[in-house]
Amino acid sequence: MHQLRGSQAEQQDSPSPAATPRNAYPRLFFWCVVLISGLLSVWARRDDVSPDSISYIEIGWATARGGLHQIVNAYWSPLYPFLLSLVFRSFHPPVQWEFTAAHLLNFALYIASFASFELFLKELILEREAAGESAEKCLPVSPRKVWIWGCAFFLWASYYWLGPVWVTPDLCVAVLVYLATALLFRTRRGRGNWFVFGGFGVLLGLGYLAKAAMFPLSFVFLFSAFWLGRRAGASFRVVGLRTLLAAGVFAILAMPLILAISAAKGRATFGDSGHISYTEYIDGATKTVHWQGEPLGTGKPAHPTRKIFSDPVVYEFAHPIPGSYPPWYDPSYWYEGVRPHFLWKAQLWALFRAANLYLKIFSKSGALWVVLAAIWVVGRKALRWGSSGSGTWLVFLPSAAALGMYSLVLVSFGTSLRSP
Repeated sequence: MHQLRGSQAEQQDSPSPAATPRNAYPRLFFWCVVLISGLLSVWARRDDVSPDSISYIEIGWATARGGLHQIVNAYWSPLYPFLLSLVFRSFHPPVQWEFTAAHLLNFALYIASFASFELFLKELILEREAAGESAEKCLPVSPRKVWIWGCAFFLWASYYWLGPVWVTPDLCVAVLVYLATALLFRTRRGRGNWFVFGGFGVLLGLGYLAKAAMFPLSFVFLFSAFWLGRRAGASFRVVGLRTLLAAGVFAILAMPLILAISAAKGRATFGDSGHISYTEYIDGATKTVHWQGEPLGTGKPAHPTRKIFSDPVVYEFAHPIPGSYPPWYDPSYWYEGVRPHFLWKAQLWALFRAANLYLKIFSKSGALWVVLAAIWVVGRKALRWGSSGSGTWLVFLPSAAALGMYSLVLVSFGTSLRSP
C-alpha cells in the first residue's frame, strides 16, 4: 500500500506533463521566435537610451572602475548597474559601443525572463491539474494548449509592455517576480520545503536590489507564502519558521544596502525614489530636477541646484555629484529635504489617472480583448481552478498589490522617467 501511494505521489508531482508539450516542436518554435525577435529588437534599437539609461550606464562604469561602493545610491537601485559593470569590465566597450553593450545585457535578461516565465507556466499548469474537477464543471484543456497560450501571451506582452529595448532594471524584476510566483505555486501544492522558502528569500532580496519598490512588496510575498503554506496543510509552527527563514534571507541581502544609504543620508531609509515621486506627482513639487522648495509645504531643499539666471532659466551644479548630468545621477541629493504630504484631491486624481492608463495599457492591442472575450464566452470553464484551488488568489496578491501601489503615484506606459 505504501509503495502504491508513493508511486501515485510521484505521478502527481512529475513535471513532465506541464514542463513542456509532449511534442517538442512547439517549444522549439517559441524559443526560436523569442531568440530571433529579441535579438532583432535589441539590434534595431541598440542606440536607444533614456535619461534613466544614462544614469544606470554611468553608475555601471563608475562601479567597474572604482569598486562596489560607487553603486550606493538612494535613488537608483544597484543590481542593474552592477550587471552593467560586469559587462563593461568583461568587454571594455569603447564609447560608441557602450549603448550596444547595455542592450546586449538586456537581451540576456530577456532570454532569462522567458526561461523564468516557462518555470512559472509549468507551476501554473501543475497547480491547475492539482485543482482539476469533473468535465461537467471544467472543460478539458490539455497542458499543451495552456502552455501554448502562455507563450503566445509572453510574446504579446514583450512586444507591447516589457521588451528588451529599454535600458532599465525592469527585466531584472520580471525574472525575479516570475521565479518568486512559481515558488508560491509550488508552496500552494504542498511542496514548499525549507529549500523553497530559502530560495524565495533570495529572490525577494535580489528583487529589492533590482528595484526599491520591491521592498514593501516583499512583505506581501511573504504574507502570501505563509498562508499558502498553511492552506497546503503545513502546521502553523513549521510554516511560520519557514517564512521566518525566507524573511531572514531577504534581510541578509537587503540590509547592507539599507544600512549604506541610511548612513549616507543620516536617516533610516530603504530608498528615496518613492517619497520624491510622491511629492512630485501628488504634492506638485518640481518634477525631475531643479527643485527649489516650491510649492510651499513640500519641504526645504538642503542643497538645491543654484539658480543663477531667471530669463532664460539657468542653474549651476558644479559639485559634489559626478556624472555627465549630476542632477539626474543622484536626484536624492538634490531633493534632500523634500517632505511628502497627503492631499485628497490630488490623490484621487492620481488614482483616476492610473485607472485610465491601466485601461490604455491593456487596450494597446485589441487582440487581447478578443482573446479574453473568447475565453469568457466560449471556454470560461477551461481555466477554472476547482475547489482545491480556492487559495490561488494568494499567488497573485503581490501582483495586484504592485498595481495598487503604483496607482497611488504614477503609472506610465513605455519608457519611464522613473525606474529606480
